[in-house]
Amino acid sequence: MVREERRGDDAGVEKLLRSGFDALKDGNLKLAFKMARKLEEAGHSACFELAALAHEEAGEVDDALRVLERGISLAPQVWILWQLRGNLLSDLDRFEEARSAYRQGLRLEGSDHSSLSYNLALVLYRSGSLIEAREALANVKGKETELPKLALEVGLDLAEGKHQDAEDKARAALDRTRESEADPVALAALHVHLGEVFLARDAPDEARVEGMKAIEIDPVNHGAFALLREVDEPVVEEAKSFEILLEGVLRSAPEVGFYKSYQVRAMDAEAALGKLMAFEALADPESLQVEETEELGFDLGERTGVYASSGYTFFDRD
Repeated sequence: MVREERRGDDAGVEKLLRSGFDALKDGNLKLAFKMARKLEEAGHSACFELAALAHEEAGEVDDALRVLERGISLAPQVWILWQLRGNLLSDLDRFEEARSAYRQGLRLEGSDHSSLSYNLALVLYRSGSLIEAREALANVKGKETELPKLALEVGLDLAEGKHQDAEDKARAALDRTRESEADPVALAALHVHLGEVFLARDAPDEARVEGMKAIEIDPVNHGAFALLREVDEPVVEEAKSFEILLEGVLRSAPEVGFYKSYQVRAMDAEAALGKLMAFEALADPESLQVEETEELGFDLGERTGVYASSGYTFFDRD
């Protein structure tokens, strides 16, 4: 029996929930998976959410989708599972399936309509359905979603060729937003969109600055990587695609080690390593070493450069 309650559970389950999601936030995926297993033993639907998010953080998207499919089969009434499935499918450019997942979530009693509507608007924007995206975005309410909503509005303005409107909105939002209190994904998106305005105006140096600001705020931001490839990288037919796993030590905390993976397109593995080093500002450069390099069986795209990065997986070096 799988329960869907998230609050008001017994103290033991609440402790598992806190421990699991705190571990995920801290990059301790081993503990997050352990807590997910214990939540499943307790019959709690949050086990699927936690395990899927941990797999996603580890770059194991197929495994995350499998966990969510199993969760939905056992607890189809839990809207967050539909949203997480939609998010993963959207990032894989499986737009129709993502839209279906969000719309199913919206049908469920007690679902967060604002969150689901925002994600539906985002996938509609990504798939080029701009009018429908604005219609979905109109259903996004509340202070918590104010900045993500504005960032998506800026993206829609850009897609419609309204570059000045996009710049004005992005600059106004960045001027009044305190970075420490803002949603990092939305804040990074504003910098990416501002960079896209500069790129459209043939100002690559300014575009590069905005792209790097976005990466500093959100190190896994696909839009920032795409912007920086457009600025700095050529189209090369004969390049190869690699996945590189790095091990390193935090510059600010030498007792903390980390693993982090990158997907990079370059002429060879050595060149790929050189391209990703620019994105490792948090690491002690002397500590960085390649744990594993794999040549991918598919081409990431036309340009060379970094295409994706996982989050950090931290560990105690003592």
